[in-house]
Amino acid sequence: MDEHRDNRSKAQQNIHISPVGSDYMFDRFNRAMMSAESLQLSKEVLKIRKAVLHRPVNSLSPEYEKFLLYNLAEINKLTINFPYLNFINEKKQLEQDIAGIQESRI
Repeated sequence: MDEHRDNRSKAQQNIHISPVGSDYMFDRFNRAMMSAESLQLSKEVLKIRKAVLHRPVNSLSPEYEKFLLYNLAEINKLTINFPYLNFINEKKQLEQDIAGIQESRI
């Protein structure tokens, strides 16, 4: 009987929100608490982060090089408009990937 009681109390403690629910709550919080400019900046930063983490099927293709160059240009635009942003690691990664593509052509 005591064992059954312990499981009931644990069941209440093990209730977790789903990732979809968490995303929904985070989105609602952001829209309520952040300015439109901050929300837009957040989207742009997330886009850069996803681009840096992207791993293509063919990492030596000209299309992938264009993708990297585009995202490097986007980082440069963001750092001009928002100098307090730190994209040092992202720039380094993109530049290394671009150099790797260019070296493979030699």
